[in-house]
Amino acid sequence: MSSRLSPSLLAELYELEEDAYRLAIREAKRIGSGPPAAALRAVAAHANDALDELPAKAKERLGLLGSLGALAIDTLHRLREIAVVPFVDH
Repeated sequence: MSSRLSPSLLAELYELEEDAYRLAIREAKRIGSGPPAAALRAVAAHANDALDELPAKAKERLGLLGSLGALAIDTLHRLREIAVVPFVDH
């Protein structure tokens, strides 16, 4: 992670990494095996590493990773994953 990360963008980056992790895992499971699934698992591993680093970066810069709005949007994304995605034909 770069030391030039803006504190105001850390929360957004964290949310994007969460989405990348969740979506890559979901699609890799859907595909099963092969090079595309392996590439998606590599994306998920990278996102997971970033998710491990970002809280420390935010703390160094006195930034917050979560807000009420971010929590609400994340909750909506997770509900969509449960209620809609299993029934959508990809």
